[in-house]
Amino acid sequence: MCLFGASFILLLLIIGIATVIYRKDGLSIFASIFTNAGFMGIPLVVALFSQEAVFVLSPFLSWLFVIQWTLGIVVVTKDPRSMSFKKVILNPVIIATIVGVIVYFLHIPIPEVLDEFLSRIGAMLMPIAMIVLGSSFAHLSFKNVFLDARVWLMVLVRLFVLPLFVVVALSVIAKDFELVAYTLLVAMSAPIGANVAILAQQYNKDTTLAASQIMLTTLFSIISMPLMVFIADMLWRNL
Repeated sequence: MCLFGASFILLLLIIGIATVIYRKDGLSIFASIFTNAGFMGIPLVVALFSQEAVFVLSPFLSWLFVIQWTLGIVVVTKDPRSMSFKKVILNPVIIATIVGVIVYFLHIPIPEVLDEFLSRIGAMLMPIAMIVLGSSFAHLSFKNVFLDARVWLMVLVRLFVLPLFVVVALSVIAKDFELVAYTLLVAMSAPIGANVAILAQQYNKDTTLAASQIMLTTLFSIISMPLMVFIADMLWRNL
C-alpha cells in the first residue's frame, strides 16, 4: 500500500508542475506527464536492478494507466464528456490493471506455463516499442523537427525539468527505500510514450508535433536518463 501511495503522490506532483508549465495546452500536458514507463521502464529496471524492480514499478504503472485513460483523456480533449464510466471500465489497459491488482492482493497463484508466457511477452516490450515508435517517425521532416521550438521545450521539460523535481521529491524515501526510489526515477525519466501520437490522431490534434516530441525525447533520453540517475546517486548518497 505504501508503494501505491508514493506512486500516486508522485504523479500528482508531476501533473501539477506540467499543468503550470503548459497551462492550456492539453496535449503537451498529457505528453509531459505520461511517460513510456511500461514499454521502456520495465525492461530497463529489470536490466539495471532485478526482477524485484517490476514489483516496485507495478503500483506506479497501475496509477499511470488509470489516470492516463481517465483524467488524461479529459486533459487532451478539454471535454469532461469524453470520459465515461463505460469507456473506462471497458478499456483493455484498465481491465488488465484491475486483474493484476486482484491477483496481487489475493495472492492468486499463476500456473508456471502462463507465468513463463507472460515473462517472454514482457521481454518483447522494448523491441516492439521501438518498432511502433519508428513507424510514427517515418513521415516526419527531420529539418522541421529540429527547428521547432515546441519540440525542444518538451525535451527540456520531459527529460530534465520534471525528472529533477522527481529526484528532489524522492529524496524523502531514498535512504530507506533505495530500490523504490531508483525504480520510480527511471520510470519518470522515460521519454514520451507512443500513445500520445495515437491520441493526437484520434482527437484531431497536432500529430506531427506529437510524433516529433516522441522522437526527440526518445533520442535524447539516451543522455538524460543516465544523467538523472547519476544526479540522484550523487544527491542521495549524501543524505
